[in-house]
Amino acid sequence: MLEHLPVFGLGHSCGALLQTLLPADFPDESPRVANALVSWNNKPASDAIPQFEEVIIPFVNALLDENSLAKDIRQNLVRSFQQADEVVTEIAASQFAPLSVQTELLPLTRQGLKIVEQIPELLDIVNAGQREFVPTVSKCAELVRGLYAVPASLVVSFQDDSIDESDKVESLLRLATSADGAAARVTRPRLKGSHVTPCTQDVFISTPLDSFDPLLPLRRLARQELLMPINDLNKKIIPFLNDALANYKK
Repeated sequence: MLEHLPVFGLGHSCGALLQTLLPADFPDESPRVANALVSWNNKPASDAIPQFEEVIIPFVNALLDENSLAKDIRQNLVRSFQQADEVVTEIAASQFAPLSVQTELLPLTRQGLKIVEQIPELLDIVNAGQREFVPTVSKCAELVRGLYAVPASLVVSFQDDSIDESDKVESLLRLATSADGAAARVTRPRLKGSHVTPCTQDVFISTPLDSFDPLLPLRRLARQELLMPINDLNKKIIPFLNDALANYKK
């Protein structure tokens, strides 16, 4: 039954790139009714990772050296992340801990540790001489242009984003066709914000003391200004997905 549910892709930056590659490279395993691609980019490693050649590679090579200092650093890093997980687990188990620790902080910490677990393998690859993403920039463009079969795509970019390549993916998607041979529908809004706008968090926490806070109006105004770009993004994504779902049902 689950195989008949509509699937939508949503990704930011490299995640947006992956959402274009999955249905192109694995059409049967990763079908899509629609994709929302935010701040899409497909730059080479040297451009996507600041100071990749000058700082990152020498640091990786030094970190993976077989001398005693490098070994101690690696062991301490692993131990630090393990201790962080243990501390958060203990706090979450306490009867005095807020519910958010159990439902939000603990899952976030464990997700972070899963990412960290992948780092040693990535470091080994760089240390072995790998200097570019796989597939390459040109291969990604070839896959998207020739095999991308998603009926509708939303491509969102922001005004202050120096690494955005939404114009590039828009041109690629307009050359693609859906599974039924029809031209893919591409919606292309441009919004105020930067590359990190989709990562915006609401840091203005409400408390029982808000009614006694003389600065509450200023805090509300600051919150409104902070969240305005992300709310504008939501106003583009949600109607697009609703429209794509409506067309899918038809």
